[in-house]
Amino acid sequence: MKPLVSVVIPTYGGNPSIQQSIDSVLQQKYDRFEIIVVDDNDPKSKGRSVTESLMKKYKNEQRVTYIKHEKNKNGAAARNTGVKASKGTYIALLDDDDRFFPDKLGEQVAYLEKHPEHGAVYCWRYQAGSLITSTLEGDLSREILDLSFTPYTSSIMIRANCYQALNGFDESFRRHQDFEFLLRFFERYTIGVVKKPLVEIIGNSVNNQPKGEKAIELKKQFLSTFQDT
Repeated sequence: MKPLVSVVIPTYGGNPSIQQSIDSVLQQKYDRFEIIVVDDNDPKSKGRSVTESLMKKYKNEQRVTYIKHEKNKNGAAARNTGVKASKGTYIALLDDDDRFFPDKLGEQVAYLEKHPEHGAVYCWRYQAGSLITSTLEGDLSREILDLSFTPYTSSIMIRANCYQALNGFDESFRRHQDFEFLLRFFERYTIGVVKKPLVEIIGNSVNNQPKGEKAIELKKQFLSTFQDT
């Protein structure tokens, strides 16, 4: 039997683009997957009511599980909630403003099945009309720290046992959660690459990035954590 892939989609702010994200998974050629949508909106917020309305489209879709946080936590917590509820051998992370191309899951499962030496695999992507490529494999912590290249979250498929061994994303990070997670990942594992564009960054109108003093504080938190790396 083909391995099950759990696609975890955190969502916040009532992004209508989440339907494109979910639909892109339902249209995969690889047919053994589950989709776990984690609603990180406050229960009394407009974002929650809009998201609930958008999710009605999938109420009869057995492959889609919809989980609602009891309060707004953050994207790291939402991803961890989704993975804790998952059953897959592999975890594919998908943001609610990105979409997979039809071969995405199949290509990455085939790669990981063929390359047991790697704990995860990423792929090329389209972003703002440009094709973003890389041939880098192995330990990419140096590239992350010097900001020369970072595998984009939605391009990554990771072995579930690797994610669990790392205890998932650090929920204390409200920004740079992906950098922090990957740097811990590279302390123990390596990553491979499928040299094909298999994901597109859609973008949305919801901006939940902190600004001003809060942004500076979060940047310092990230840098201080890895100052000796």
